[in-house]
Amino acid sequence: MQIHITETEQYILLKEFFEENADAYNIFWRDLAEKHKGWQVDLVYNNSTPPTEFLTHIGAEKIDADIIAELTSDYFKPHNTSYDIVEVSENNFAQFALLHQHANPDMYWTSSRIAKIMNHWRIYMHGRSYVLMSLWANEVEIFALEMGEDIISGVELLTAAAQYALQDLDKTKVLFFISEDSPTLLQAAQKVGFIATGTSMTYRVDALY
Repeated sequence: MQIHITETEQYILLKEFFEENADAYNIFWRDLAEKHKGWQVDLVYNNSTPPTEFLTHIGAEKIDADIIAELTSDYFKPHNTSYDIVEVSENNFAQFALLHQHANPDMYWTSSRIAKIMNHWRIYMHGRSYVLMSLWANEVEIFALEMGEDIISGVELLTAAAQYALQDLDKTKVLFFISEDSPTLLQAAQKVGFIATGTSMTYRVDALY
């Protein structure tokens, strides 16, 4: 199990939270609730079967069902940029913020939270389309791609992000969790070389109690 705690936002991320011993499992959850009462918790299960009985018991709601896609240098297929793609900085952040808030009103990573730690993100934009890539530790992930029905725009935005990650940062791979309800995003990703490698499900508890 991996646990990430963000004190300032009262948010906890649990990855691969499995039951090995029922008593220990429940004790851990009660202890978490006592220490962080009222906090929001996301539980993520990659390529595994979530413990549905426990999740129902704690009142967790499934919020995402994603395809895990990965891109490495060996499979990267960059596309020529025909659009005027720009990197988002402090100078044009307000324009991105409006687009991001409109497209993702319920997303945890709002534009105001992103602005506080801009060094952890790389953002490229074209018109009303943009790609948001997180740069956390050794993990590089396409966090959001907004392109409407313009697959070409999505492909070129992904190309810009992947070139930065794989070439400038010399990372070994880029992750992209694509909603199962977004086939056009998967098409754009596959054109750049992303390969589907598994599935991921995320459950949320709005407030520990």
